[in-house]
Amino acid sequence: MSTYLYTWNPKRWRWVDQSEAVYRVNNGEQYDMYWSCGNTKKIVVSDTFLLMKLGVDPKGIIGCGYISSTPYPLPHWNPEKAEKGQTALRTDLLFKALSEEPIISLATLQERYPDHKWTPEASGLTGPEPMASQLFSEIQTSSGFGFAPESASEVRLYAEGKSKTVTSRTYDRSLWARQACIEHYGYSCSVCGFNFEK
Repeated sequence: MSTYLYTWNPKRWRWVDQSEAVYRVNNGEQYDMYWSCGNTKKIVVSDTFLLMKLGVDPKGIIGCGYISSTPYPLPHWNPEKAEKGQTALRTDLLFKALSEEPIISLATLQERYPDHKWTPEASGLTGPEPMASQLFSEIQTSSGFGFAPESASEVRLYAEGKSKTVTSRTYDRSLWARQACIEHYGYSCSVCGFNFEK
């Protein structure tokens, strides 16, 4: 099993449901999404990942979990490149720890491991061993973000046939306007004559 470093730069991509994702992960609910893995093709299901927030302070590792798919192409995350038909590789990530603030800050990483560059330009780079595994284990066993380890078969079960909650936005009519309309026009439809009271 390998550990890969994924990156997120809020200046380049707005993570619209980040707050909901943090809430779900920290309340024991499943949260997974696809993420760019750069040009890396050797990733396998049940490899682990660390998610590094860069570009905007505070910087550092904000999440980790399991990779639940092999790399596959999707339209490029850059709209201009996507318009030209370019694709980028993605993998599905199953988050087990996630925070809006760094769990391990960039400054801490640079102090502990000064010989490693913690600000890569692209996602999907193999984390340097044994550092990456140690960091993953540190988060996994921490009091604030700890989680039980997943076996390869459990991660595969999440990848194949996991349940998904679908939400949608609705616009409800005013109860007072509805009641005023019924009082004025009655319960019969003005188009077909169907009587809702009956």
